[in-house]
Amino acid sequence: MNLYLENGYLNFPKLREFAKKHNIKFVYIVGARGIGKTYGAVESFLVSEPSPFLFMRRTQKQADIIGNPRFSPFTKPLSKHGKKVLLENIDKVDGVKSIHVLDVGDDEDDPGPVMGYTCALSTFSNVRGFNADENTDIVFDEFIPEKHEHPIKNEAEAFFNAYESINRNRELEDPPRPAVTAFCLANSNDLGNPIFMFAGHVQTCLNMRKKHQDVFIDFKRHYMIIMPEESPISEGKKNTVLYEYLGTDNTFSDMSLSNIFKDEKDVRTISRPLKEYRPIVTVGELTIYKHKANERPLYGTFHRSGSCPVYGGSDTELKRFSGKYCWLWNAYMLDRVEFEDYGAQLLFERYFK
Repeated sequence: MNLYLENGYLNFPKLREFAKKHNIKFVYIVGARGIGKTYGAVESFLVSEPSPFLFMRRTQKQADIIGNPRFSPFTKPLSKHGKKVLLENIDKVDGVKSIHVLDVGDDEDDPGPVMGYTCALSTFSNVRGFNADENTDIVFDEFIPEKHEHPIKNEAEAFFNAYESINRNRELEDPPRPAVTAFCLANSNDLGNPIFMFAGHVQTCLNMRKKHQDVFIDFKRHYMIIMPEESPISEGKKNTVLYEYLGTDNTFSDMSLSNIFKDEKDVRTISRPLKEYRPIVTVGELTIYKHKANERPLYGTFHRSGSCPVYGGSDTELKRFSGKYCWLWNAYMLDRVEFEDYGAQLLFERYFK
């Protein structure tokens, strides 16, 4: 699959075409800054191949900013085609706005057809009287929060509940209709983000990094993860003022240019033979082991063998786990827990938080 256009930016139309052809319904695009993730999505859905869609941001404040042309991600890709965006409130539906595309200079009193809608994940469960049945796609922009952003309670569950509400039972109709496709776009701010943790994608992303693999596809589960490592745009940005000033060997440049998650390079890891260990507990994707014969530190890994108590990744299950196994956290604070890789340590910390 050709990930890039001739100008070096992400080839979003090709990704959209591939997802439709192969029944991929969850497309995660996690990439360095400025490689054309949001730009390509907006241009595709509003200009080159219009189709009713929902443009989602995490919070209502972020969704409202889209209505300001100075800060809207719609402005630049539309202006390239001599067009502009108009967002309108919907009567009796708070938090959702309709998207209209006009030619520059058109009268805004006649906005024309609805091209899509904007909404916020944090408030979507409160939306009443809104029928999303005509929407074929979701574009969830900036789905990975930056470190300073406040978390949303049960954030992953909120997203999948929103997907369920939008998708409804269209696959069960007679004749059945295709399920909604969700394109989730973000910078590589946090590998342990709520959606990746809940859906079990952390280890997959780590394996992709180790293999220098840009694309991973699970046809059975209908999802695809794209983490571009060889972006021509990112390569060119290394010679721009900001990165000549900051240098390329720091966490900001790692995220912005090299698609390396924050803290990924700062973890000490080790590989241990599991035959020498017995499992204590499995939580989410992670299993904690204790050595059979001596007082070596505990060992955390994604590999699971043997029999032990199992806890899921939901908030309730994690509370049960952290309540019963709080002594594991104490061991970690005393530097008595080793990890196979960055993802294992990351999940251990997040599960307790």
